[in-house]
Amino acid sequence: MDFVEREYTFWDQWTIFRKRKNLILLSAATAAVGAFVLSFLLPKTFSATATLFIPEPRMADTDNRMLDFIYYDLLRSWQTSVNNNYLIQKTIENFGLQNAPYGLSVDKFKRQQVLQVELLKSTRLLKVNGEFPDARLAADIANFFAASIISLSEEVAAKDTQATRLLIKDQLDRAAQESESSLQSLMQFHKTSRLEELRETVRNLLEEKSKNEAELSRLDIALVRNTAKREWLLAQLKEQSPEIQLKRSPDVNSAYLGSDKAKLSPNTPIKEESMDLLHQHIRAQILEANSEIVAINAGMQMLRKKLGVDKQKLALRLQEKITKENTFEQLSLVSKLASDTYASFNKKYQDAAWNMGAVMHPKVISPALPPDRPHKPRILLNVVLGACFGFMASTLLTFLFQNLELAKSGFRRETSVHQDEKVREIRRSGKGL
Repeated sequence: MDFVEREYTFWDQWTIFRKRKNLILLSAATAAVGAFVLSFLLPKTFSATATLFIPEPRMADTDNRMLDFIYYDLLRSWQTSVNNNYLIQKTIENFGLQNAPYGLSVDKFKRQQVLQVELLKSTRLLKVNGEFPDARLAADIANFFAASIISLSEEVAAKDTQATRLLIKDQLDRAAQESESSLQSLMQFHKTSRLEELRETVRNLLEEKSKNEAELSRLDIALVRNTAKREWLLAQLKEQSPEIQLKRSPDVNSAYLGSDKAKLSPNTPIKEESMDLLHQHIRAQILEANSEIVAINAGMQMLRKKLGVDKQKLALRLQEKITKENTFEQLSLVSKLASDTYASFNKKYQDAAWNMGAVMHPKVISPALPPDRPHKPRILLNVVLGACFGFMASTLLTFLFQNLELAKSGFRRETSVHQDEKVREIRRSGKGL
C-alpha cells in the first residue's frame, strides 16, 4: 500500500509540524502551566546541611599504611549512621515529630528521607542534610542529629575504652600477683635451700679431694723409693764377697765412717773386722726402710679411706647441688616470665589510657542554618520539564494522527478501486448489475 511504504523527508516533517504548530505550542504551554500550578500545590520542603570534620586517629605502634586502611574504613562507617534507629527515634522524640501534623515514625522517617548523611569524596568532611517542610525544624534536625552522632561516638568510645582498660587492668593485677608470688617463691627457696653454702661445701670437698690425691701420689712415690732402697740393701746384704764395694752406696760409706770428712774411694776394700759392723748398719737401714714403708702404707690406706668417704660426700653434694640449681633456674625463669608478662600488660594498660584521645570524634565545623527558600519543589525546573514533555508529547501525537489519517484515506482509495474492478468484471460478463 502507498501509505505504508511512504518515507517522510525533513520537508514533509516540517510541513506537518508547521501545520500543527499552534496545537503543539498550546500543548507545551498547557503542560508548563500545569507543572507550574502543580509545583505551587505540592508541599514545600526546606533543606539545611551541617558539616562535620573527622580528624585522623592517633594510634600507638601502628603502621602508616594500616592506619590509613583503618581510617578510611572507619570513615565509611559514618555514612551508615543515618540508619541508626536509636538516633532517629531520639530525634523524633526530641522535636515531637511523632505527633500531629507530622506523625512520623522511624520507618516513615527513613522512607521520606528526612536525613541524608554523605561523606565527601577524598575529604574528611561529613555532611548531614535535613529536609523538612519547616525551615527552622530542618536546620534543628540536622544540627541535633550531628550532635547526636558526636555524643554517641564519644559514649561508645568511652565505654569501649573503659571496658578495655578494665579487662587489661584485671589481667595486669593477675600478672602482678603472679610476678610477686614467683619472686617470693624464688627468694624463699634461695633462703631455705642454702645453695651458696652447698656450693661452698662442694668447693671445699673438691679442694680436699685434690689435696688428698696429691698427698697419695706423693706417698706412692715415697713408697716406690723406699721399696727400691730396701731391695738394694737386701741385695747388698746377700752378697758373698769378702769385700763389699761402697761405690753403689754412698750412704753406707758415710755411715760406716761416721764422719763427712773421711771418704773412701769406690774401690777401697773393707777389712774383715769391719764386716759385722757394716752388716749391722745395713740391717738397721733395712729396718728403717721397712718402718717407713709400713708408715707410708698406713698413710696411704688412711688417705684412700678418706678419699672414698670424700667421694661419697661429694657425689651426694653434687647431686643435691644440681637438683637445687635446676629448681632455682626454673623458679628464676618463671619469675622472669611473670615479670615480662606484667611489663607487657602494663604497657598495654598505658597505651589504652593514651589511646582514649586517639579515637575519632567528629567536630561540627559548619552548623546548619534555616534556609530562606525551599529546596523542593523546584518551580523553574518543573516548568521547563513540563513544557518539554508537552512539546514532545504533542509532536508525537501530531505525527501519529497524521499517519492515521493517511492510513484511512489509503484504505478508502483501495476499497473504491476494488469495487470499480468488480463492476467492470460484471459488465464484461454481460450479467448486468
